[in-house]
Amino acid sequence: MNYHDLSVSFEIEHVLTRMGEQTESGKGYYWEYDLGRNALVLPDNGRLFFDCASDRLAGPDKAVPIKASVSLREAPTNVDPRALREANLTILHSAARAMAKELGCKNDGNLPERLVIKEKAAPTR
Repeated sequence: MNYHDLSVSFEIEHVLTRMGEQTESGKGYYWEYDLGRNALVLPDNGRLFFDCASDRLAGPDKAVPIKASVSLREAPTNVDPRALREANLTILHSAARAMAKELGCKNDGNLPERLVIKEKAAPTR
C-alpha cells in the first residue's frame, strides 16, 4: 500500500469551542472510535480529539483541547476501507502521543501507550 500526499496536522483549540468534534460527532458521516475524547475516521482522513494539561499551554490544571488530523489526497481504491480507517487511526494515535509527550501533557493526554481499536459508531448515511 502506498500513501501519497499524506499530511498530519494539529490544532490547539480554544478551551470552550472544541471545533469540529461537536458538529461532526454523532451525525453519521464518520466512523467513531473510542480514543482520546473522540476519534472520527474515514478511509481518506481522520480527526483525533484529546485534552492536554501542561505548563507549556494553559497550566497543569487546565486542559486545552487539541485536534490531530490526518488526510490523504487520494485514498487507494484497491484497499479495504476498514484497513485504511485503521491505518489512519494508527497514524493519528502515534502522532498525537508524540505531540502529547512533546508538550508534556498530563497523563500523555489520556492517550493509551498501545492503540486498541474500538469502534463506537458506524456511519448512518
